[in-house]
Amino acid sequence: PQGGLYRWVQPGGATIEVTAWTETGIYGQVAEVLEKTTPTGQAHLKRALTYVSTYDGRYHVQTLTLSQYDANSSAWSDVRKLTYDYYGYNASYGLPGDLKTIVTQQWDATAEEWVGDDTNYFRYYTGTSTAHQLKRVVLPNAYAAFVAAYGDPDDPYNSNAGDGPSDPLANYTCFYYEYDADGRVTKRRGFGKSNETEDAVTLSTHSRGVNSWYRKTVETRL
Repeated sequence: PQGGLYRWVQPGGATIEVTAWTETGIYGQVAEVLEKTTPTGQAHLKRALTYVSTYDGRYHVQTLTLSQYDANSSAWSDVRKLTYDYYGYNASYGLPGDLKTIVTQQWDATAEEWVGDDTNYFRYYTGTSTAHQLKRVVLPNAYAAFVAAYGDPDDPYNSNAGDGPSDPLANYTCFYYEYDADGRVTKRRGFGKSNETEDAVTLSTHSRGVNSWYRKTVETRL
């Protein structure tokens, strides 16, 4: 499609070229990629992305599967699969359509099954003025550690899964965000509470021009 990625040439000449895009279901997604040592060389790696979509008032990607072509056997083999889950109605930590989890699995060719359950977990603001703004990101290692210690963070009956700054999940949160009234990030907290910054945005009173600044952002590390 117009405006879609076609080719990416790295400084040493290695090339990633998109050779196919999806036509049905989830539109406008990269479907097949060739990797070459040079722009005109033979492809040394050929990969395909397969999407399965679901519809609950809007289209969502449900699964994304990465496959790789083996030139020796002239066959495709699965490599990795991502499974996406979304918040529904009456959820505590996200509004309908907000992405809740991404689970990553690897293909076990010997057992001929998907293995692993690395989970990325997301929470959002749900107020009228803050709807859909990302609040927390919990990466797989932190998610697994929280589940082992306190149980499922999405269980509404889990008393240890609250969303306040003193609740256990705050210590397992990898990225936390706060916003101003215009939806700009004003505070970021990384990896529990070990890394925190504040962002202050100022708009100038100058007219727009080549010698005038328009917006200034000051980041303060706390």
